[in-house]
Amino acid sequence: MTGRRRVAAAALSAVLLLAGCGASTAGHGATVQPVLPRISNAAAQPSTIPAVAVPSSRPTPLPSPRAPSARTVAAAKIAAVARGLPPGSLSVAVLNPRTRDRFTWGGTTGMWTGSVYKLLVLETLLLQRQGSAGWFSSSEYADITAMIEQSDNAAGYRMYLDAGGSAGLTAAARKLGLRHTSIGRADPALTAMSADDGVRLLYDLVSPGPLDKQSRAFVLDLMRQVQTDQRWGVGVLADHGTSFANKNGWMDVGDDNDPGEDDDGRWLVVSLGIVQVHGQQLLMAVFTRHNPDRDTGIRLVEKLARLAGPTVS
Repeated sequence: MTGRRRVAAAALSAVLLLAGCGASTAGHGATVQPVLPRISNAAAQPSTIPAVAVPSSRPTPLPSPRAPSARTVAAAKIAAVARGLPPGSLSVAVLNPRTRDRFTWGGTTGMWTGSVYKLLVLETLLLQRQGSAGWFSSSEYADITAMIEQSDNAAGYRMYLDAGGSAGLTAAARKLGLRHTSIGRADPALTAMSADDGVRLLYDLVSPGPLDKQSRAFVLDLMRQVQTDQRWGVGVLADHGTSFANKNGWMDVGDDNDPGEDDDGRWLVVSLGIVQVHGQQLLMAVFTRHNPDRDTGIRLVEKLARLAGPTVS
């Protein structure tokens, strides 16, 4: 073989060898294609993007303000009334004896009772005599009835003396739980008492305590029979068609009394009572002083009663 032929043969062998590397045979001479590696399509999938909250265009509503309580409203209104009066003109208290809910406003000392002291006189007499056979003589019973139902001053003063005067009432006040009461020096009608003590005087008539059941019933019966022209005051709150028990006081205070017991002829006007309001029994005491006249004082007492009454339930 010549040199040119040897070169051509070598080239052909190389081509055939290369072709054999690209294919192989398997039974029955079928051609098998090489298996290509699988290509992942992950790159073709969109990536998962976490959701982002988009702020709402609507503003978040603010919480509604809490409505002021009846107690707060009443205190503010009574304070507004007091600002137009001389200092120390008012003392107000109301108690629901069933729930023990209580409201008080104003002074704890120096509020004169007027004829309300007669209720303290009667409770004093009962403390001294209850449990004994025959509490009172016929003349004493007549005076007691007149001093409560008619607010008779002469009858009240006679019973004041029978009860032991200032010393007797002072001792009874301690037993009855009155903490801010001092008996008048020039006149027992100038006895000083807070409205809170006034309510306590009433509470002793509706709850077991120093006074026994018979004594309490006796006093309440008289208070329910107070004559018509003295049925003003805290009774203005009473539910329609219901009865109430009350004792009121009124007096012009001159300048001829003991020191600290003068008021230049101005009027004290006071009302204590047990009334039913919206089906609930309430004990209420409203003390006012420095009034220019009796009628102005009565209007003030009834206004304060209307303001204070709704504060307890």
